[in-house]
Amino acid sequence: MIGDSLFDHDALRVEVIGRARTRYRLCALEEGGAAGVPLAFIRSRGSRSLRCYADDRQKDAVLAVTKRAFGPVRDVSTAGEGLIGRIELSTREDWRLFDRDSGCVALVREDVLTGASRRRRNRVGAAASVVTLLLALGYLEGARPSRMVIMAGSAELGRMWRRGTQEGELELVGDPGRTIDRRVAAALLLLFVAGRGG
Repeated sequence: MIGDSLFDHDALRVEVIGRARTRYRLCALEEGGAAGVPLAFIRSRGSRSLRCYADDRQKDAVLAVTKRAFGPVRDVSTAGEGLIGRIELSTREDWRLFDRDSGCVALVREDVLTGASRRRRNRVGAAASVVTLLLALGYLEGARPSRMVIMAGSAELGRMWRRGTQEGELELVGDPGRTIDRRVAAALLLLFVAGRGG
């Protein structure tokens, strides 16, 4: 199936296309950190839905990420298989990945060191209360975690990080057994870069 082979990579990059932040490009991450050939093109359909297409003509969606009517859950589905997993965004720093059978396969958390550094930076200076308010309202980049760790129990499966506001990367080097469906991993990275956490 075309959707399966598109996302069959352990390292991915999502890049914003244009200024409106409604279109994205998904690429495999090659050795040395360079982005490879585009794998999929993503279009935001309002705040509730993201659709991935195999080419930039955006005719047939190969993957959909849809927000449920209530709660912080995003369903990940394909046209051929239906629901393949879900992502629960419980807080900005604590997400859970589920397989199609609703079994929790991984916990995604803010990297402790970068989170502590961000919080410490926000407490320094006379304008700390203003910065804190802007962060709480989401006006500053620091309002969203910039680095996340993907865990299954005590094992680290991988990491995800944002590079500025225009791109993010994910590597699942600790998951050779494919605990995480790579299509769900692509959806996770897309939500992270698009700022749909929470």
